[in-house]
Amino acid sequence: MPYIPPEDRVLVSPPIEDIRRFIGAEARIHACPFLRAMRLVRDAAREVVGTAAHNAGVRAGKGGYWLLNNQDGLYRADMPEEIKRQVGIGTPSALFRDVVFPHWWQDLLEQAPAQWPPNLLLGLRAAIDEVATRYTYDAAYVGACNYCFSTLSVHIFFDVLGDAFSEGELWFLVWFWERVGKEFYATVAAPYEDGAIAKNGDCDAFIRARKIIAARQKPRP
Repeated sequence: MPYIPPEDRVLVSPPIEDIRRFIGAEARIHACPFLRAMRLVRDAAREVVGTAAHNAGVRAGKGGYWLLNNQDGLYRADMPEEIKRQVGIGTPSALFRDVVFPHWWQDLLEQAPAQWPPNLLLGLRAAIDEVATRYTYDAAYVGACNYCFSTLSVHIFFDVLGDAFSEGELWFLVWFWERVGKEFYATVAAPYEDGAIAKNGDCDAFIRARKIIAARQKPRP
């Protein structure tokens, strides 16, 4: 969680609180408040980050892909590791990592998307955009997104579970951001890379690796 300066926090805090209140109200009336809340955090991140990245990329003349790919890396590395480091949790058991968390994630995905109030997410996109344009380096955009959604997710975690959370639920918050990062890669980076390969050709090393693996998988006579 990049600790952005106070003068930037005053811009993003009000829309974060608006989204936090909406998610809290939605979660309270759901059969599984925690997973419902996490579903809405995931949806908000996909919508806000995707649009803000595109806008920032257009201004920089680079397109949104490179920013989204940077954000994907933060979701899978920086944000989960930051949460683990700050709260001092250990390693989840294989049962949670390989069985429980994927089951929770599937339950989360099967929920209906929220009907977001008009302009609710737009307010946070605009605030991130304003913060990022104050600086001349690319990381300002990614840092603002990271701060907003790591902050939002931890607040929501306590709003829904209070102090009575289990270690498994806390570990799911870490695993959750790793999974969101994989989604971002699959839906944004991979299609872009496939298009670039079709246009420019693939890396020789990857071609070689695929041939070796394919040969190994052929059934022996």
